[in-house]
Amino acid sequence: MDKKCYVIMPYGGDDPERRKRFEGVYRSIICPAAAAAGYDAIREDHEATPGSITRNIILNLASAEMVIADLTGGNANVFYELGIRHVLTKSRTVLICHKDYPIPFDTSAYQVIPYTDDVFSSHEVHKKIVEAIRMREQAEAVPDNSVHDFFPELPVSVLEMLTQDEDAEKQRIRELTAENGRLKERLRSAGLRDDDNLHLTARELFAKARKGIPYAGKSAMVKLRELQEAGKVEKFVDFLEEVVEAGHLTEGEYIAVSQMCSLMDLPTVKQALLEVALERFPRNERLRALLVDLYADGYSTRSRAVELVNEEIGVTVDENGVYTLDAGKALRVSEHQLGSFFDTYNSCDKYEEVVIVSQQLLDAACPHTAMIYRNMGNAYLELGRPQEAREKYEAMLALDYNDDRNHMAYSRYFDKIHDPVGSYKEVEIALALDKEDANRYLTLAGQMFDFRYVRKDAENFAQVSRAEIIAAAVPLVFHTILLSQDRLTLNRAKDFLIRNGCSEYCQVMEDQIRAGSFPDYSRLNPYPLEYCLRLEPRR
Repeated sequence: MDKKCYVIMPYGGDDPERRKRFEGVYRSIICPAAAAAGYDAIREDHEATPGSITRNIILNLASAEMVIADLTGGNANVFYELGIRHVLTKSRTVLICHKDYPIPFDTSAYQVIPYTDDVFSSHEVHKKIVEAIRMREQAEAVPDNSVHDFFPELPVSVLEMLTQDEDAEKQRIRELTAENGRLKERLRSAGLRDDDNLHLTARELFAKARKGIPYAGKSAMVKLRELQEAGKVEKFVDFLEEVVEAGHLTEGEYIAVSQMCSLMDLPTVKQALLEVALERFPRNERLRALLVDLYADGYSTRSRAVELVNEEIGVTVDENGVYTLDAGKALRVSEHQLGSFFDTYNSCDKYEEVVIVSQQLLDAACPHTAMIYRNMGNAYLELGRPQEAREKYEAMLALDYNDDRNHMAYSRYFDKIHDPVGSYKEVEIALALDKEDANRYLTLAGQMFDFRYVRKDAENFAQVSRAEIIAAAVPLVFHTILLSQDRLTLNRAKDFLIRNGCSEYCQVMEDQIRAGSFPDYSRLNPYPLEYCLRLEPRR
């Protein structure tokens, strides 16, 4: 096994009984569980002291593919090292604690696996640790700590980012050096000397660089985030204007700041920001898509949104309203660009136009055929033509049955023709095709509340009472917390339960998480959830 699982835990100090106890936890619980998940468990063989965390410990915290932290007893060194790990990595950290010790508040919102001194329960503890490791492996971009919940733009791994940044910086220097050479050549060609007061002195260059520090990189992002969190709108906008004028923001930072503008409900500022960003980075599809979405949301800017997406995929409209597609450009269009086109036309209620352009895309042999059929089906459904919609959906599934989005689209068809069981089955398939998507579990739970249908066994459904709906839907909602322990997912689950009149289960959920017994499905009906988790519909 080449993968490393670094263990941070108490060692017991000078108390021989405590040392023996924690050594037992390490050897009988942690090491076997790590090995079962494919990792070599390692830990420092000496007691770390405050203020003297060794270079080796920090390197292990930064580089280990997985970390297991035992929070038992509230050991200061353990929490210091856990804090370092949480800053350096977004995920891949598993927390455990003896059941008799209270879990600190700052970590109680995240999954903590309890263990006991009972050797007969160790198998179940092993299983939970292995499951937690697998979950973090499959969703390493999902934060498992409050640092990355609060700063979602932080990299998955700071160590990897530093290595990549160093390579990127060297490449940037090479590019700037080459550009400088080309500019000098142009000056010489124009009969100008490149040393006639055109260069600043080193001192002047550094003075200029110092002035730019607050408006570049992490310094600017931290201050913008602070102003956003404090709700200081005027100061945020003033400082943002200075940052944008300074011109040091990267493509990713423009996207992160646009999200801050959304949180502060500043659509006009966001629009101005994205317009500048797209002018500076015209090839960035993500920036273009964000601006298109913003334009599509505003009545006065919808026409601009349509112009942008038409330009992206090569659609022209003449004075008679005839739509013509550039077949050559259609062959080169990316899935992201085509998705932005359809999203914009749908938000503008241009369903007839979707059908017209879609047919031209098919005639031009555009490679994203399943997406085209899906959007044609959606358009026909909105136009009140269900038979044509069904034909397109079936063609879509024949091409790509394994895309969960296709089944979610088909479920809308069954909603429209008032077939709740057909709609329920399609959502089940979508969930089974992407068991890591929390939205699918909430959608299926919503289906139950909307139509009062629940799967009873592999072949049958039944309309049931509200109490039975709650018993079947709550396990689906609880499962979203198993997928991700971040606060956003927890709040979404709570909001769903409150909106559907099940607010008492918010407290049940929190109590179970705190007690380490989550999820407890006693007095509930987990069969509909278990059916989806067992279902393997791929073709």
